[in-house]
Amino acid sequence: MNWAKRMIELEKKELKAWALARSIFGANQIICEDAGRPNCFDPRTPFQNSIFLSSHGGLEFSYDSLEKLVGKGFSLPRMKSFFRSPILCFRSVFALLRINNLYGVTEPSFHQVQAIFRASVEATLAYANHHAEARGILMGERGSISFVIKELGELIRVGPRRGGLWEVLDASVDEKPAVILCFQNLQIAYLSALGQTNHLTDPVTGKFVLAGRIPLIEKFGFVSRLAFNDLPMPKR
Repeated sequence: MNWAKRMIELEKKELKAWALARSIFGANQIICEDAGRPNCFDPRTPFQNSIFLSSHGGLEFSYDSLEKLVGKGFSLPRMKSFFRSPILCFRSVFALLRINNLYGVTEPSFHQVQAIFRASVEATLAYANHHAEARGILMGERGSISFVIKELGELIRVGPRRGGLWEVLDASVDEKPAVILCFQNLQIAYLSALGQTNHLTDPVTGKFVLAGRIPLIEKFGFVSRLAFNDLPMPKR
């Protein structure tokens, strides 16, 4: 069975690579849904000191190169990638450019914020499922978390599913979320996706409002900060 579908602890380098690859997948998933085309990313496991961004081959990056790609906006994949699957690789390069461009937008749209938010949440989910401390914190938790923007709607919903595995939940799920985090506006949601909000003072100042089972979102927020502290952030 694919370990990505089980709650298995990963070594730090593997975890960082998996989290970054999943964040790329997540951002592109929103872009592709909006454009009505299939996502060319679907990270492959297990690793052999590198990671494929697609389950069908495509771009292959060493761990260090993937960190450089995300943190600096450019890095060379292993060139043999282009010989194995040239069409998929070129599609993937253009998709990476579209994702990178999201972080330079000064006044992002709802869908642009949703793509960046999905990227950060996917990284958090990787830690929730494969980081020892994060798994311990969230163990046994039930119910979903809904992130919404006031008057604009839901950004994303997450929760535990198969065997306790945390994942993005389908928007059509009728189940009432255990806790809702509502951002005051689009800009605050954007800053949150970039890790630039304060979880202690922002609820007090009204930048976001929490309703429901608060300890659950506090635990998820702690896991999110673990991921943000470990991973490079794209430059704006």
